[in-house]
Amino acid sequence: MAAPGTLQELARSHVQVLGKGTGGNTKSECIHCRKQFTGSLTRQLAHLTGTSGNGIAACDDPILIQDHQDAIKLEVERLNRLQRSKSGSRASSSQLSGSDSSEIHPAKR
Repeated sequence: MAAPGTLQELARSHVQVLGKGTGGNTKSECIHCRKQFTGSLTRQLAHLTGTSGNGIAACDDPILIQDHQDAIKLEVERLNRLQRSKSGSRASSSQLSGSDSSEIHPAKR
Protein backbone atom coordinates (compact mmCIF):
# COMPACT_ATOMS: atom_id res chain seq x y z
CA MET A 1 0.00 0.00 0.00
CA ALA A 2 1.37 3.40 -0.95
CA ALA A 3 2.01 5.97 1.76
CA PRO A 4 -0.84 8.45 2.13
CA GLY A 5 -0.17 11.88 0.68
CA THR A 6 -2.19 13.87 3.18
CA LEU A 7 -3.17 13.69 6.84
CA GLN A 8 -6.78 13.25 5.75
CA GLU A 9 -5.89 10.21 3.64
CA LEU A 10 -4.01 8.77 6.61
CA ALA A 11 -6.98 9.25 8.94
CA ARG A 12 -9.46 7.88 6.39
CA SER A 13 -7.47 4.66 6.14
CA HIS A 14 -8.29 4.01 9.83
CA VAL A 15 -11.54 5.95 10.41
CA GLN A 16 -14.81 5.50 8.57
CA VAL A 17 -16.82 8.68 8.03
CA LEU A 18 -20.46 8.07 8.92
CA GLY A 19 -21.82 11.49 8.06
CA LYS A 20 -21.59 15.21 8.48
CA GLY A 21 -21.50 16.79 11.91
CA THR A 22 -21.75 20.46 12.75
CA GLY A 23 -19.35 22.98 11.25
CA GLY A 24 -16.34 21.24 9.74
CA ASN A 25 -16.78 18.16 11.89
CA THR A 26 -17.70 14.67 10.78
CA LYS A 27 -19.35 11.74 12.51
CA SER A 28 -16.78 8.97 12.41
CA GLU A 29 -16.09 5.44 13.59
CA CYS A 30 -12.65 3.97 14.27
CA ILE A 31 -12.29 0.76 12.25
CA HIS A 32 -10.09 -0.71 14.99
CA CYS A 33 -12.06 -0.20 18.24
CA ARG A 34 -15.46 0.73 16.70
CA LYS A 35 -15.79 3.83 18.90
CA GLN A 36 -17.95 6.51 17.30
CA PHE A 37 -17.21 10.19 17.74
CA THR A 38 -17.83 13.58 16.18
CA GLY A 39 -14.86 15.77 15.45
CA SER A 40 -12.30 17.16 13.11
CA LEU A 41 -9.27 15.61 11.49
CA THR A 42 -7.22 16.64 14.53
CA ARG A 43 -9.41 14.56 16.84
CA GLN A 44 -9.35 11.59 14.48
CA LEU A 45 -5.54 11.61 14.44
CA ALA A 46 -5.38 12.15 18.23
CA HIS A 47 -7.58 9.07 18.69
CA LEU A 48 -5.35 6.97 16.43
CA THR A 49 -2.03 8.14 17.85
CA GLY A 50 -3.10 8.16 21.50
CA THR A 51 -2.33 11.87 21.82
CA SER A 52 -4.00 13.45 24.83
CA GLY A 53 -5.43 16.94 25.17
CA ASN A 54 -7.80 16.87 22.22
CA GLY A 55 -10.93 15.80 24.07
CA ILE A 56 -10.98 12.27 22.70
CA ALA A 57 -9.96 8.92 24.12
CA ALA A 58 -7.11 7.01 22.54
CA CYS A 59 -7.91 3.92 20.51
CA ASP A 60 -7.71 0.97 22.86
CA ASP A 61 -7.52 -1.77 20.24
CA PRO A 62 -4.45 -3.85 21.20
CA ILE A 63 -3.65 -4.69 17.58
CA LEU A 64 -3.59 -1.02 16.56
CA ILE A 65 -1.47 -0.14 19.58
CA GLN A 66 1.01 -2.95 18.99
CA ASP A 67 1.25 -2.91 15.20
CA HIS A 68 0.20 0.49 13.89
CA GLN A 69 0.20 3.30 16.45
CA ASP A 70 3.92 4.13 16.23
CA ALA A 71 3.81 3.94 12.43
CA ILE A 72 0.81 6.30 12.36
CA LYS A 73 2.67 8.76 14.62
CA LEU A 74 5.71 8.68 12.31
CA GLU A 75 3.52 9.18 9.25
CA VAL A 76 1.77 12.18 10.88
CA GLU A 77 5.19 13.70 11.62
CA ARG A 78 6.37 13.04 8.04
CA LEU A 79 3.27 14.63 6.52
CA ASN A 80 3.51 17.64 8.85
CA ARG A 81 7.17 18.16 7.86
CA LEU A 82 6.24 17.85 4.19
CA GLN A 83 3.43 20.38 4.59
CA ARG A 84 5.73 22.82 6.43
CA SER A 85 8.43 22.50 3.79
CA LYS A 86 5.91 23.16 1.01
CA SER A 87 4.54 26.23 2.77
CA GLY A 88 8.10 27.42 3.48
CA SER A 89 9.09 27.07 -0.17
CA ARG A 90 6.04 29.11 -1.21
CA ALA A 91 7.06 31.86 1.20
CA SER A 92 10.62 31.80 -0.13
CA SER A 93 9.52 32.03 -3.74
CA SER A 94 7.18 34.93 -3.00
CA GLN A 95 9.99 36.73 -1.15
CA LEU A 96 12.27 36.25 -4.14
CA SER A 97 9.68 37.63 -6.54
CA GLY A 98 8.99 40.58 -4.26
CA SER A 99 5.28 39.83 -3.95
CA ASP A 100 3.35 40.16 -0.73
CA SER A 101 1.89 36.76 0.24
CA SER A 102 -0.94 38.49 2.15
CA GLU A 103 -2.26 39.72 -1.21
CA ILE A 104 -2.47 36.15 -2.45
CA HIS A 105 -3.76 34.66 0.81
CA PRO A 106 -5.62 37.42 2.67
CA ALA A 107 -6.71 35.04 5.45
CA LYS A 108 -3.06 34.38 6.42
CA ARG A 109 -2.34 37.80 7.87
